[in-house]
Amino acid sequence: MANKTKSVQRTCAVLREQEIRYEIREKWNQYSRKRQDGHGFIDVEALYLDRKQIVGIQCCGTDIQPHIRKMQGTCAAAAKDWLKCGGGIEIWAWRRLKKKRGGKAFRWDCKIIPITLQDFPKSL
Repeated sequence: MANKTKSVQRTCAVLREQEIRYEIREKWNQYSRKRQDGHGFIDVEALYLDRKQIVGIQCCGTDIQPHIRKMQGTCAAAAKDWLKCGGGIEIWAWRRLKKKRGGKAFRWDCKIIPITLQDFPKSL
């Protein structure tokens, strides 16, 4: 869990730096003793004023496929409804890269993967 929390923090830092309004939707549920995402798939909700869109962001490390499968499986109805209402969905996958070949210093790099209605099976 600590790694996911850090990816949420890194995402919020980028949004704050770009002066994009955001809200963390991932919350701790003390009764079930686990973290729960907004609508089952949103860690951070961002308001992009330049493109006039609200975007649900799922934050993760390099393990992108489990998040896509979750969105296409247990959260498919909510994710599709979100997209049909004009919202956007993005997966922000964070990884650590060396700044220089052979060097010891690292930097964090983010790959942003947009999710559209075409990413869902037709049977849903």
